[in-house]
Amino acid sequence: MSDLNLVPDAMDAAVVNLEARDLRGSANLEQTVTYWRKQLAGSPAVLELPTDRSRLPIQSFRADHESVQLPKSLRDRLQALCTREDVSPFVLLLAAFQTLLMRHTRQEDIVVGTSLQDARFPSDIEGPVIAIRTDLSGDPPFRELLHRVRKVVDEAREHQEISWERLVEALQPEQDPSRHPIFQATFSITDSPAEPGFQLDRASEPEALNVDLRLHLHSPSGALTADFAYATDLFDAATIRRMAGHFQQLLEGIVAYPDEHISRLPILTAAEREQLLVEWNDTSTDYPREACVHHLFEAQAARTPDSVAVVFENSRLTYRELNARANQLARHLVKLGVGPNVLVGICVERSLEMVVGLLGILKAGGAYLPVDPAFPADRIAFMLEDAEAPVLLTQERLASALPKHKAGLVQLDADWSKIAGESAENLPARSKAEDLVYTMYTSGSTGKPKGVQIPHRGVVNFLVSMAKTPGMTAQDRLLAVTTLSFDIAGLEIYLPLTSGASVEIASRNVHSDGNQLLAKLKSSGATVMQATPATWRMLLEAGWQSSPGLKILVGGEAVPAKLADELMQRSDSVWNMYGPTETTIWSTVRKFRSGEATVSIGRPIANTEVFILDKLLQPVPIGVAGELLIGGDGLARGYFKRAELTADKFIAHPFSDKPGARLYKTGDLARYLPNGEIEFLGRIDHQVKIRGFCIELGEIESVLRQHPGVSETVVVAREDVPGDKRVVAYFVAKSHLAPSTAELRAFLKEKLPVYMLPSSFVKLDRMPLTPNGKVDRRALPAPAQADLAP
Repeated sequence: MSDLNLVPDAMDAAVVNLEARDLRGSANLEQTVTYWRKQLAGSPAVLELPTDRSRLPIQSFRADHESVQLPKSLRDRLQALCTREDVSPFVLLLAAFQTLLMRHTRQEDIVVGTSLQDARFPSDIEGPVIAIRTDLSGDPPFRELLHRVRKVVDEAREHQEISWERLVEALQPEQDPSRHPIFQATFSITDSPAEPGFQLDRASEPEALNVDLRLHLHSPSGALTADFAYATDLFDAATIRRMAGHFQQLLEGIVAYPDEHISRLPILTAAEREQLLVEWNDTSTDYPREACVHHLFEAQAARTPDSVAVVFENSRLTYRELNARANQLARHLVKLGVGPNVLVGICVERSLEMVVGLLGILKAGGAYLPVDPAFPADRIAFMLEDAEAPVLLTQERLASALPKHKAGLVQLDADWSKIAGESAENLPARSKAEDLVYTMYTSGSTGKPKGVQIPHRGVVNFLVSMAKTPGMTAQDRLLAVTTLSFDIAGLEIYLPLTSGASVEIASRNVHSDGNQLLAKLKSSGATVMQATPATWRMLLEAGWQSSPGLKILVGGEAVPAKLADELMQRSDSVWNMYGPTETTIWSTVRKFRSGEATVSIGRPIANTEVFILDKLLQPVPIGVAGELLIGGDGLARGYFKRAELTADKFIAHPFSDKPGARLYKTGDLARYLPNGEIEFLGRIDHQVKIRGFCIELGEIESVLRQHPGVSETVVVAREDVPGDKRVVAYFVAKSHLAPSTAELRAFLKEKLPVYMLPSSFVKLDRMPLTPNGKVDRRALPAPAQADLAP
């Protein structure tokens, strides 16, 4: 028997032979058709193998192959396991292949094409091409999976008298010229009852292939050879070589531990494990571990006291002036009881006072709580109450609009005459590296924001690392455009002020208007600017042509390759930045290169570790998707007054023997590229990033459910137009008088920041459900133009 020749139209060869025997006239044909319809109903249309390139619209069938020769000792142990379990080598090796596919795809419903030889057919005729579908859910021990596969194969043998043409006609799969309609992986060996054991054929050279991957096993000289044929449009040879190595490791694990759960069977080689866990996380670098952020600023102010530190509109402060004002404010705050780990709210417009306020809080030993004046009153009230901030810095024009709170007010403009009476000299050290520098409230899935607590040591490490890569010197000028309630503002304020550079603060009106921002970018003479992709698109739409000396930092959400190329054409360099609030601003960095198809988030910054793990916290192979976990000196202390959530997200470090070492579970999906860089793939849960803001969709749902006219709601992020991600709220009304889009938007605006408001509201008669009763998010319709919020 030869292996499957899955070249275009070649499968029909078996069909023709079978049809010659008039199988269509069989009395059991209808029963067979019914079986296959039921067996393959709802099977996954796509095997999500991680590929090196995007799939072409139409298959080219170009193929190549890679082989691994397994030792005779392994072959003998596999044969012994077959004997003990009373299964054929075909069943055992098919189960192993499906396990391999599960580990590479994260799918538990695996369909593999194969051909079964039956004693009823002459030896020169192979059985029909069929699909073996196996349920790998529940993480069974391999021994249990082995018997699941045997049962499926036995049933398939009983119902194999159907032509490929008739099978496709019965199933009516969706036609997609880019992939095989029922399965994208095939498996072949010889497993004849008349010739038990490893009597395997030699694979033909894969001149063409109409599936993504084919595994053929043969035994030319006692050793067992696994030959992987693959579509060269999708895979590189190195990727398939790694997969072949994983298959060998998996087989070794199977014979050694047949009762081990399939998700725990080893697939990585020792060299791969060392590379993933150790080599690519060798980021240890010296920095002032005992310093605080304001200590770095004070040292810089002493070096360059007369250099311009900060500019806002027509006003500026030198390092000496900024340091003096911050010292005066700090002494005033100390008298109000501010000290280590005491949270001080700061609710000010973008201005010189904003920078003075931040440094003053830190010099007093306190930690700041950024409160955006544009936040709804309910959110501000919750943050101030939850954080128990005893002091709130603000400005006279904002004070009257603040909600009720218990904090003592300090107005940085109206009260300055009193504050200016304090000494301008540096204060004695009042905080340590492990004390808090800020607490940042971010979106929470329970409907309430959660406070992320960041210590000085993490920010100091971050600043020292950023000063080297992407780099900043005293000759730089940074244009700051980010709201203080977004943690990346920390780079914009502190990196220039600890590097001897100057920072120009763009007002709220300027940074929210493309034309004004473009004018400010030109007039400021900025050499560095950091912004989200949405802000950079806004500049492009305003007609921005070129800033040859500008270093661009872009992050907050995924950066499309097209946008990166457009930015590179207009600037000196473009740097992709990635990092959650919980790991101190940015955790990885990478300089873009022109013409790249894959936009990488790079490698970890200094003293930072990054791991890509599966659900069992095992490292996944290069190219395979897993959750991104981050460790190192940038980790937050945890969530303020949220011990249970802290324990859930900040876990014990599974690969460190350092006491107290932890990893943060980002909830982000990523994979390692072969060069050690990381590709960001999206969110695992329902938290998303829109215009750089991390948004818990559950929080929007929780608030929307409070509307008296809403019965059910689901909020999702959609990207119906590439590069344009939007939040869409679907709802079922409580009565036929459904609330209007304007009414819902106004209701949410009272309780949520503007950036969390859905762009569309879609009324449904009922929510689409999956067979197990959950909301089928994939079945939610795209919003129509009429659903768009004004």
